[in-house]
Amino acid sequence: MYCMRKIYALLILMLGTGLLQFSMAQQPGVQEPCIAEEMRRLEEAADPEISKRRAALENYTRQFVSERENDPAAKTSNAVKIIPVVVHIIHEGGTENISEAQVIDGIRVLNEDFRRLNADASNTHSAWQSVAADCEVEFRLAQKDPNGNCTNGITRTYSELTNDARNNVKGLIMWPRDKYMNVWLVKTIENTSGGSGFIIGFAQFPGGNSSTDGVVVRNDYWGAVGTANLTYKGRTASHEVGHWLNLSHIWGDSNCGNDFVSDTPTHETSNTGCPSFPHVTSCGNAPDGEMVQNYMDYTNGGCQNLFSEGQKSRMLAALNSSTSGRNNLWSSSNLAATGTDGSPATLCAPHAEFSANSVMLCAGDSITFTDESWNGTPDTWNWTFTGGSPSGSSLQSPTVIYNTPGVYNVTLTSSNATGSDSETKTSYIMVSNPAGQYGTMPFTDSFENAADVANDWIFVNPDNGIGWERYGSAGYTGNASLRLRNDQNSANRVDAAISPGYDIDSIIGPKLKFRVAYAQNTTSDNDKLRVYVSTNCGATWLLRTQKSGTQIATVSAQASEFTPTNASQWKEETVSLAPYAGSSNLRIKFEFTNDGGNNIFLDDINITGDGFVGLDDRLAVEMNTLLYPNPTDGSSMLRFTLPHAVEADIRVFDMMGREVDIIQNQIKLSAGTHQYTINKETAGGPGIYMISIRLGGAFITRKLVIQ
Repeated sequence: MYCMRKIYALLILMLGTGLLQFSMAQQPGVQEPCIAEEMRRLEEAADPEISKRRAALENYTRQFVSERENDPAAKTSNAVKIIPVVVHIIHEGGTENISEAQVIDGIRVLNEDFRRLNADASNTHSAWQSVAADCEVEFRLAQKDPNGNCTNGITRTYSELTNDARNNVKGLIMWPRDKYMNVWLVKTIENTSGGSGFIIGFAQFPGGNSSTDGVVVRNDYWGAVGTANLTYKGRTASHEVGHWLNLSHIWGDSNCGNDFVSDTPTHETSNTGCPSFPHVTSCGNAPDGEMVQNYMDYTNGGCQNLFSEGQKSRMLAALNSSTSGRNNLWSSSNLAATGTDGSPATLCAPHAEFSANSVMLCAGDSITFTDESWNGTPDTWNWTFTGGSPSGSSLQSPTVIYNTPGVYNVTLTSSNATGSDSETKTSYIMVSNPAGQYGTMPFTDSFENAADVANDWIFVNPDNGIGWERYGSAGYTGNASLRLRNDQNSANRVDAAISPGYDIDSIIGPKLKFRVAYAQNTTSDNDKLRVYVSTNCGATWLLRTQKSGTQIATVSAQASEFTPTNASQWKEETVSLAPYAGSSNLRIKFEFTNDGGNNIFLDDINITGDGFVGLDDRLAVEMNTLLYPNPTDGSSMLRFTLPHAVEADIRVFDMMGREVDIIQNQIKLSAGTHQYTINKETAGGPGIYMISIRLGGAFITRKLVIQ
């Protein structure tokens, strides 16, 4: 029935001539959730030794599969292989920092799918029931780390590399690959395939680099609880672990391609959704068509429900081979060393960790803190909040008010019966005055005064590496600017420079103008500069503009470290602030994401507009001041609305400056609408008069014409 049965002669020929290649064919417009094959191609091109190791593994696999298929007893050996697992959660304190319960649920899905204990196994079509396999592989979270310390098999690492993750996240933390299957859960994965779809996972096939061996999955495609995408039912991991155990995509990554499995029908290409049975294509797979329920297709989780016996054979071959140390994983000595041999689990002491729903706020506002301790489950919490009210708490997730501007530390000690751990975040909470620091507009900052930069600007450098700084030897205006030595930084690092607060309610059509100087290393570099604004002291930020790569470059790409030397190497950018007109405390955040480019400089931060409103006009607008009719041949009505109680004094003057009438004599008026009648007779007859309105220390003057 299947055209895969005759592949091995061709495979041997390809191996012998060194021509074994796994192509990466993506159909136009088809989303590609997995880039395992693309990653395989890239690493083999970079290191020919990898191809040699994988060719040797294919020879071993061919022999192993042949012997197993000729021994019926081998298919029911009941020799379940236990695989120790460590799950590394890479996060920025958001929902991607998933719960322990969701991690455990992801392991549940793996075990049900690989042992064919999945509840939907009965949905496997009758055409495939005879080849649907219990793969006799079980996954267990490690109970001991590489040093023999107690662990729950989960690590948590704060890093911006969780965004557009690649193999770079593996450099953050990795346990020995011959002792653990490493899994990294991230926020998003970079699409390196050239396709338009977003990526939900990738894995490394056996034989690859030891420093990158493992599985990467988006957090929202792991398990079926918490953040998980229920359409996929956690089966992204089943697919990727299949790759990790040397399974190719079922369509062989080309039209009517070869997945090197004898009992899977030839697929024309990948499938999505859940095609109805039989899904017959042009690849000679009639009458039953393609095995769209197989985990190695791209169909959704509700459709998938089996690995085949042939796929099981390939995976067992990978686990019996010494390639990449897969055969050591399930050895009795390693199971004992990793605490996955079935011994009673030990309660581990917690590793203290926490986050806040915001680290910047206005004085008088509150922050909620969340315990994120891991490794062991705490049952006692002891918080210390310098500058906060309360100054301490024993709650798991306390809410704290900060009434005084300043920068404050926070400490958490989390404990259980086994032990305790403390974490202190220094200068963690930044509390600002609700009123903008600068209110005289227009405003320009050229960074010439080092003390002002140190006092006014906040530099956010999450990895404590190279960040924004004042640079005193290059600028568009004067000799100084803000600089980020991007060429000295690591890819995907995110750094921010946050301005002081500006009171812009006197500006008509407010806008931000600034100068930038930037070079790429190569024209393919895609560094990103984003500009955000906040009207609540930085508690929340709204994106105003984003530019990347050549859009922000002011000179041609250059490999040497870039520093602007003349005005022509700068350009001015303009960002509209119109949606925030009237704000009394506007902050600007310049955020830069490294993608391999060169240095960037900022200068002349200019808050300006189309015009500026005088004090009288501003008060009039705010109070909706009306004087009508005007001109009048009788009486006129003065009407205004006060936002709050204030002492008021209202008088009428003629053109000689003589006081002719007192409408209100230094009386405190309540908030709300007030109106007064100005009569022709009391004003002194026809003429031109000035109505003077004093509210506290501010004045509004209106001209009245009486005919």
